[in-house]
Amino acid sequence: MKIVIVIGWLKAQRETNTSLWLFAEAWNRGHEVWLLDYLNYGAWPDGTVVGRCVRPRHKGATIGRAEVVRALRSEDLDEAPQVLSDFDVAFLRNNPYERNSSWSERVANPSAMFGRAMERAGVLVINRPTSLAKYDGAL
Repeated sequence: MKIVIVIGWLKAQRETNTSLWLFAEAWNRGHEVWLLDYLNYGAWPDGTVVGRCVRPRHKGATIGRAEVVRALRSEDLDEAPQVLSDFDVAFLRNNPYERNSSWSERVANPSAMFGRAMERAGVLVINRPTSLAKYDGAL
């Protein structure tokens, strides 16, 4: 399965973050898994959603969270532009809404906008942006 995990700033990740646990578990189970900083989205003129995805330059069959953190901080990463509709599953792991942000800021959040675009493209999105907005009172 091809999986993308959308997180906050790459270098701010810590070994205790559950997003890295998800990454390591998916890797260790043989899935193709990538990380995407929520500010590294874009769209082509035809509406195709793309992202600059990264993953540790690691050749082993298994990986631990500490190794992922070291790779993120040292930039020892494989990097590839990816068409996000090619993923089977996307985990939105950063909270796209701040409690003190205005309604318009919440609607225009890149993670939420591109999460919705991935849903429209048929990607299974875990932590759906619409559900996060409803939970946080944005909609």
